[in-house]
Amino acid sequence: MDLTGANKADADGNLYFPVTVTMKVPEGLRADITLVVLHFVHTTKSFESVPVRINSDGTISFTLLHFSDFVLANKTDGTKPTETPTPTPTTTPGANPSTTPTPTPTVTPKPSDTPAFTDVPADKYYAEAVKWAVDNKITSGTSTTTFSPNATCTRGQIVTLLYKKAGSPNVSDVKMPFTDVKAGSYYENAVKWAVKNKITTGTSVTTFSPNAACTRGQIVTFLYKASTHEDVAADSLTFTDVDMNAYYATPVAWALLKNITGGTSKTTFSPNDPCTRAQAVTFLYRAK
Repeated sequence: MDLTGANKADADGNLYFPVTVTMKVPEGLRADITLVVLHFVHTTKSFESVPVRINSDGTISFTLLHFSDFVLANKTDGTKPTETPTPTPTTTPGANPSTTPTPTPTVTPKPSDTPAFTDVPADKYYAEAVKWAVDNKITSGTSTTTFSPNATCTRGQIVTLLYKKAGSPNVSDVKMPFTDVKAGSYYENAVKWAVKNKITTGTSVTTFSPNAACTRGQIVTFLYKASTHEDVAADSLTFTDVDMNAYYATPVAWALLKNITGGTSKTTFSPNDPCTRAQAVTFLYRAK
């Protein structure tokens, strides 16, 4: 087990800085979307759920704020198991009763409504996120068979993803402040929603730059403002390319704490790199 960033704790076990735990999945558990970590909180005498990140090497990572017991388990959907019918005895005259098992009906699997994108291999880190985004109509493919995971996302596309994730609320009461967002454009309502909820103030007083590439620093900032205004200490970051005074420093620290991102390496986040479609849906999926 690797404890990245382990630091001193106070008398109650509360860590001065978050600790990221990386470990192998215990035998008998599955490393998939159903895996949860329950962390015991001494002050409330109860367990709280901690977000889990599944790494490409098969290990899992999660972040703790204090030292105490934790357990791992796979969630179930709560449905009862199907009962197998008891075979009905059939009697033949002049012979001993015999039991003829009831034939088991053949069940034809229901085909998935999610398109099978040829450019989204099942073993990629973003495969589950792509399926979730398509299933929930947050996005679709770039064709019937492709998703284009490495394509760059624009600012207009990112706020549209966030808007759809929020349920596409009515924004007819919002006046558009930006001159470069055309009426009737696919991202018009999304930008209005982002302005109304103080998720963005644009690239200037009168512009939003919807067709400009959205950077990794910008998307985590959008996500942070859309999800919470939780106060997270940016000085706990170990990324050497995230300036503590940058507008995205606190959002990056929050995203790391919530296991939304692990950076582009152990020491870098690459905040000025353009965000790809694969990264965008993965960020949204982990932040849900």
